[in-house]
Amino acid sequence: MATLDSHAVRISVPALALAAGHTVATARHLDEPILTANLKRREAIQDLLPWTLDLVEITE
Repeated sequence: MATLDSHAVRISVPALALAAGHTVATARHLDEPILTANLKRREAIQDLLPWTLDLVEITE
């Protein structure tokens, strides 16, 4: 059984950045909006990019 050690924690942060980058790249390639449940989480990424993201917030 695998255990969570300090090495696993260190690699989880770049994995989240990789997932965010993949989402942005796919949305741009397909010319589709990014659907999100929390618009504020994506605003931090939006501020770092030289282009605008087409974000759509999903609510109930």
